[in-house]
Amino acid sequence: MAKKNKKKVLLVICEGLSDDVTIHKALNNFAQKQLDRIQVEITDGDIAYKEDIDETNCVEKVAKIVKDFKMKNFLYASDLFAVVHIIDTDGAFIKDSSIVENRSLNDLVFTENQLLTPNKNITLERFHKKQKIYKKLLEEEYIDNVKYFKFYFSRNLEHALYDKPNAAKPEKIALSDEFEKTYKEDAEGFYNIMNSILFAVPNDYNKSWDYILANNNSINRCSNFIILLDMIKNNN
Repeated sequence: MAKKNKKKVLLVICEGLSDDVTIHKALNNFAQKQLDRIQVEITDGDIAYKEDIDETNCVEKVAKIVKDFKMKNFLYASDLFAVVHIIDTDGAFIKDSSIVENRSLNDLVFTENQLLTPNKNITLERFHKKQKIYKKLLEEEYIDNVKYFKFYFSRNLEHALYDKPNAAKPEKIALSDEFEKTYKEDAEGFYNIMNSILFAVPNDYNKSWDYILANNNSINRCSNFIILLDMIKNNN
């Protein structure tokens, strides 16, 4: 009699607690038949905005997260299904020409086709850094010998899921808690809501990234997260 394959671990790297709370239990429940467990590592903010990270060392920094995780949990690369990196696009892949300076503003304001900013130079600097880092990470199919995938919420998780891109921290917490309560034991509902926010994104991993990097698509409400759920569902 053939020996049953051991279930593997999925490591999810995300930016903050609201992402963790929103995704963790619902994803773990969804994947329980295919995977051993989901474990989340939080980077405490977008790595693209950290002072000590740029396109020359971003792969090394993500690899360290994976290495440390494997050591802490006594795991080998073969024990992991994949490493999944969840990011908010922040609208950062917008065309430079669509970023317009308006010094009367105190913060960024997105319109249908533009981004208004109190300081265009600072915004360009931040966005160009993010573009370089994630384009570099997109080149990596493996990280520390584990399959490595990147998935996004645009402009952020709250925008994609609830159409509330400017939610303050208390509202983010409340939304995350409610989402977890609703979907932590509802695999079908979780799948359906993630499928509903695909919007115009092609349901193909590489093409989904071609889409979000093109034109001003990163300011649109969308996500390619459903592709991860399909990957898990089809892992027999």
